Amino acid sequence: MIKSSEAFRTRKGIAITSFVVGMGLLVTLLDHGWDPSFALKAGILSALYALVSIFAGERLDLRGRGAKVLYFTTQFGLLALLAWVFTQHRVFGTLWLYHMPLIAQARMLLRPAGTASVAISSLGLLMAHLATLTSWADVPSSLFALSTATAFVLVFTDFAMRESSARDEAQRLSGELEEANRRLSAYAVQAEELAAARERTRMAREIHDSVGHSLTALHMQLQAAQAMLDRDVEHTRDALEKARRCAQDGLNDIRHSVSALRADPLDGRNLHAALSDAADLSSSAGLPVRFTIRGAQRPLSPAVTLTLFRAAQEGLTNAKKHARARHVVLELDYGDTSRDGVTLVVEDDGVGTASFSGETSDGGFGLIGLGERAHQLQGELDLRSEPGDGARLTLTLPTPLEESP
Repeated sequence: MIKSSEAFRTRKGIAITSFVVGMGLLVTLLDHGWDPSFALKAGILSALYALVSIFAGERLDLRGRGAKVLYFTTQFGLLALLAWVFTQHRVFGTLWLYHMPLIAQARMLLRPAGTASVAISSLGLLMAHLATLTSWADVPSSLFALSTATAFVLVFTDFAMRESSARDEAQRLSGELEEANRRLSAYAVQAEELAAARERTRMAREIHDSVGHSLTALHMQLQAAQAMLDRDVEHTRDALEKARRCAQDGLNDIRHSVSALRADPLDGRNLHAALSDAADLSSSAGLPVRFTIRGAQRPLSPAVTLTLFRAAQEGLTNAKKHARARHVVLELDYGDTSRDGVTLVVEDDGVGTASFSGETSDGGFGLIGLGERAHQLQGELDLRSEPGDGARLTLTLPTPLEESP
């Protein structure tokens, strides 16, 4: 049901009620002639009727059923007093106009049964007033005419309520749409910022894993060449050639990153060949690496392959730069079945550290990036290290049966 406050607070509702009551009184006075006693009584009761209708009726929807009963009882009482005054002065006039605002309010405030009760009671009062002034013979025709007018008021009020309801609903939907658009715009900005942040993180990780490791290998080869410069010219040339290749690989990685951000770090090699080359490169630079493969080999997805290769690079780089290791073990384990996943282990005999106890989030950027890669593939990255006892980096990744190379 439409809230009465929405109907009565409008200037149109106040103007219509005031106009109907005022015109009813004015026409009655003009038709009856000036009678100070009648004008005073009718004027006071009309003013009370209008004021109660305008200012009390608009708040009834907030006060419950009892307030509504009190309101319509008061209005019906004022209408009965007006009928009594009109009867005392032998005036019928336009008393029926006072009936119309009451019927409209009943339609807006009450259920159909309540509206019918108010309409029947008001019509009964008017017909009794008419019969007192004239005769009961005039009642049927007057009742038909007044019932028709009452039905018109009810239908008109219903149309007005529906139009008001439709307008309020349209405003509500418009407000919800504006709010939804605002939120959607905010979500779009957040999604764009998140995508940009993820892309920056991915680019930083790719640059570190590609260019960073190439430069590290270049540094190692140059150190080896410098150490053998005066003793072994042949080995020096070999180290310099490998350094040149490392520099070329780094330059290619930068070009690929700038152009497509999808550089292939394996350069078309399979994982075993890439890991074997990485082990040989480290060994030629002065850090012996023993590379072993366990379990039955099977195809791996490109994402798993890349992450395993990056983990081997990170482990070998850390062993050379930080651990001051003498030997490194690089192991790739396929497990007994595909459900076991694939595990890469890089273990060195370096100085170790107390900074790690299984968590990689406290490490350098390389370990953080490697941890992010493992998390994206639902894998696990673990780094164990103790002072004087070396370090062991373990990466385990799931390998679903549907993965293909």
